[in-house]
Amino acid sequence: MKLNYVKNLNDGSLCIKPITFWKALLLSFIYDIAYSFVYTPTSLFINFYRDVIFINSWSENLLNSITDFIYQYGVILIIIVLINKSFKTNGEILHQEKISKKKYLAGVGLIVGYIFITYGVFDFFLYSMPTLNDGLYEYIEEYLLNTAYIFIFISTCIMAPIFEEILYRGVLLNGLLKKYNYKKAIIYSSIIFGIAHMNLPQGINAFFLGVIIGLAYYYTRSIYLCMAIHFVNNFLVNFVVYPESKLWTIILFIIIPIIGMFIFVKSFRTIKNNKGINNE
Repeated sequence: MKLNYVKNLNDGSLCIKPITFWKALLLSFIYDIAYSFVYTPTSLFINFYRDVIFINSWSENLLNSITDFIYQYGVILIIIVLINKSFKTNGEILHQEKISKKKYLAGVGLIVGYIFITYGVFDFFLYSMPTLNDGLYEYIEEYLLNTAYIFIFISTCIMAPIFEEILYRGVLLNGLLKKYNYKKAIIYSSIIFGIAHMNLPQGINAFFLGVIIGLAYYYTRSIYLCMAIHFVNNFLVNFVVYPESKLWTIILFIIIPIIGMFIFVKSFRTIKNNKGINNE
């Protein structure tokens, strides 16, 4: 297997062996632990010697982003080896159909529809729930205050979609689909994806997001499409606003979810219509 294992996963030449729900959950924990084990010492070193080896915080953020990318890429490679017991590919390209622009637009539609559907009552209900992890929020607040916007964008809108989709759809869901029927596999992978977010509101939202992206992966077998959908979600949620007027609030809370359902259904039909992929 070449170091460019993402391409091998996407075209099916790297075949992930069947895995159970519990093994997938364990692998998710191993990923977090292994990543923390290699990244934390580096981060502490950079922070401790920042005044010696860096001129400004920009250089520090850049190095943190580079090491973050390398470590996540490497840890996922370890997860693949733990599942398959080797680096080898089968050499056979199973997924030859290229994803059309229409499919990518449908992927955008899925997420726009989902954001519209959850706009209002669901969002307020979700984020009124206890977080159960105040320390995580404190860490995020500190990170946002001390990091340039460009690096926040890189972290949340580029690296998170890339590596979360490689792991949770390209590897874990891939293996679960070989063990269970597609409905169970998608639900199981979405539960694991939700647990990985480590707090209740984000975990519930991540579960539903995992179901949507999981369905897109099942019908297209494209990790790249999943990354694109995840990117759009992480980018657009920054622009969700609520009106101050009570009247407009009521109107929008009714109209926007209805529009969202229409967009979602139409987009899902486009994604589902992928005759070149064998989903059985």
